[in-house]
Amino acid sequence: MLAKLNDEDTARCVLAERLVSRSLAGSCTVPLGAYASISNDDFIIKGFVASPDGTQIIYAEKKGNKSDFYKLGKGLSQILIDKGAKDILSSS
Repeated sequence: MLAKLNDEDTARCVLAERLVSRSLAGSCTVPLGAYASISNDDFIIKGFVASPDGTQIIYAEKKGNKSDFYKLGKGLSQILIDKGAKDILSSS
């Protein structure tokens, strides 16, 4: 009955965004975020991690097909980690 209310594209975006937060062990003490959007079959997810004082900010973006939303969310997390997100997160 509720399936009619579910929008598949919105669900994909939300799941990918949450995956980034979980992968980075996000909490309420460190600024981090992810935003996903879909246009046609193109999936774009953008994210950032920042130090609480804002002196360090890391941005990243990943693009691909909307069917790969899970892989793209994981990929964005890895890019942020490779750019030093874990260092920022562990110093907070």
